[in-house]
Amino acid sequence: MKEDECIDGLRQLGLTFLQAKVYAHLLRFEKAEAKTISIESNIARADIYRVMSNLESLGLVEKIISTPLMYQAAPIEEGCRLLLQSKQQEYLSLKKTAADLVRNTPEYFERMSNEAGNQDFFVVSSLKRVIERIKIEDSKIQNSLDLSFDWKSIKASEFYQLPFHEKALKRGVRIRIITERHEGKEFENLYPALNHYDLFEIRYVDPPIPIRCAIYDKRKINMSVQSRLNGKIAPFLWSSNPEFVKVIVSFFDEMWKNAK
Repeated sequence: MKEDECIDGLRQLGLTFLQAKVYAHLLRFEKAEAKTISIESNIARADIYRVMSNLESLGLVEKIISTPLMYQAAPIEEGCRLLLQSKQQEYLSLKKTAADLVRNTPEYFERMSNEAGNQDFFVVSSLKRVIERIKIEDSKIQNSLDLSFDWKSIKASEFYQLPFHEKALKRGVRIRIITERHEGKEFENLYPALNHYDLFEIRYVDPPIPIRCAIYDKRKINMSVQSRLNGKIAPFLWSSNPEFVKVIVSFFDEMWKNAK
């Protein structure tokens, strides 16, 4: 492994750049003094002593009492194990902090959150946040889910949403999908599990798809507001505004009548 790759790996495990660089250089020697490491790593000797102290506290370096003072690195296997343990402890601590926040959030924070959730229109640009919101809405559907997306998006998203949609169908939710005609396997062949449900139906229109949206129980929608930007997900508009939802539902129903 190259030195840069070794340093990058150590940084991912939690070390700073200087700590990773000093530890990586010390691994090359059975033991070495600060002057040698300073010359080899091109790091000021004063910084070497400071970093060595940090590495000692992490268990990655041992000090050898001699004249001059020498240092030796813990084997890389042991070092990685110690760093992983530290990461695991950090994760457990963060998990506890998150649980405490959820459990002990003051009521006024909850009210502010609920008020924000009742906005008629809002835009979500983060892919992670979009996926999380979709999962939440999919789990809450009671009567119907109408989807209209381009073939590439439908094929990819259903790979992840299939379990949610199967559960919805079992609850008696009607699912309708409109997507583009395309070459290759039909949707029904890609996801045959959905074919067993009478409440599931898919229809096709000539590309390009005129609207990319999801309609939840005819009361809430999410809609892609523009094409993908440089291959990245475009912002999604979410709304529970009754008049706006009514327009999108009417547009979808008209598309459904004309789709094959």
